[in-house]
Amino acid sequence: MSHRASLESGTVTVADSDLRALISSLSPLLFDERTHEPYLPFPSSSPFANFRLTPPRLSDLSNKVSAANSPSIQPFLSSTPVPVTETWAEQVILTDQKTILAILLAWTATDPPGGTTFRILRQIVDESDRKQDVYAGEIAFVREKWFQLEARDDEVERARLQALNNAKLAGDRTISWTVGFYIVQAFAGRGLMTATLETAMDFGKTVLNVHKIVSGAFMENEASKRVHYKLGFTSPGSDWVDLPPGRAELFGKRKEVCVLEWRRE
Repeated sequence: MSHRASLESGTVTVADSDLRALISSLSPLLFDERTHEPYLPFPSSSPFANFRLTPPRLSDLSNKVSAANSPSIQPFLSSTPVPVTETWAEQVILTDQKTILAILLAWTATDPPGGTTFRILRQIVDESDRKQDVYAGEIAFVREKWFQLEARDDEVERARLQALNNAKLAGDRTISWTVGFYIVQAFAGRGLMTATLETAMDFGKTVLNVHKIVSGAFMENEASKRVHYKLGFTSPGSDWVDLPPGRAELFGKRKEVCVLEWRRE
């Protein structure tokens, strides 16, 4: 991996000061002064200004496993194993880190990034010591997966649409995006996830030229639907997904999903 951006002690780091300056001049991303980890701050006027969005770290492993297996989150996930293991979670973290490093290294003055560089929501308890970060949740903001076609076992059409969407150049307004998120129970009910999604969407609009987001929430997940509706998503209807083995035995083989869409004028 290039020395300009790499993994240092399990953390995504941008060592190149010129690259850091370029990215910060073209986006709201900032960099931790001590570790040079990129992060997306919340607006200074936000009641959650002491939170930030960062790439995942290997040190998140135990928190990620604990959150994904918690009773407030596990029933609302659709494809993670039951239970989530450290081996599985580590592979997800490493894959996300590799994707984020590629995005950072490809960023130039003329080429916008191909995706987001954040996954983890953190509360900053003491800015002088990053070890005081508190893991508060996760948000994925990626190109659309067409979960509706997965539910209908139409993998050929799903693969075709994904390939077409993924082949579009960064900044193309016709790219279709999707979001997924969860929040640790200790931080729930405060409006934090609404502020988190709003911050991520602002990044998407200003940096990625996002014009369309398709998301979904299980019909019984009222909290997730409320977050979407507050930020201008509407629902054209519902669809069904088949849960994988292990999850199906606990939560039912088929689940109804509220489809949620946001479009930029």
